[in-house]
Amino acid sequence: MRRLVFSTVFVTLMLYLYKDQSRPLLLLIAATPIRAACVIAVLFGVCALGVFPPLSFIYLLCGMVLPFRQGLIMCICGSALVFSFSYFFGKHKGASGCASVNLPASGGFFTALVLCCVRFIPYKTVGMCMGNAGFPFWSYLLGSVLGSMPSILVSLIITK
Repeated sequence: MRRLVFSTVFVTLMLYLYKDQSRPLLLLIAATPIRAACVIAVLFGVCALGVFPPLSFIYLLCGMVLPFRQGLIMCICGSALVFSFSYFFGKHKGASGCASVNLPASGGFFTALVLCCVRFIPYKTVGMCMGNAGFPFWSYLLGSVLGSMPSILVSLIITK
């Protein structure tokens, strides 16, 4: 919820302070849904590789430029990409802060569901630690996507 509030304040301030220079965002809003979806897909890819833009910002952008159903599908697929990348990064490269984590691999779904729903720990840290701890990928991915659904739905509903 913190990230959603931060992203909303960030976007509002950007649009207010740089209203003369917000032409690229306005062009994205006026673009066709396919072009907007391509730009948002690139943003999800950039988010998977780095820290910025935050997922909540991309969720808000999906709600602003796409119809609800397409925005929901785009957010779910993009989140799955970001969560998968952090999981496999932790599994193959290891996560230095998670090396001492020794959790049973059977509770991956509920662990990911709770951690992604609460968002107390950043999603990339959760993915790297769960990949490093040996949790099953599909249970982690399903739990992460379902855990992120409240923030996706709130973001999409706020922008409509």
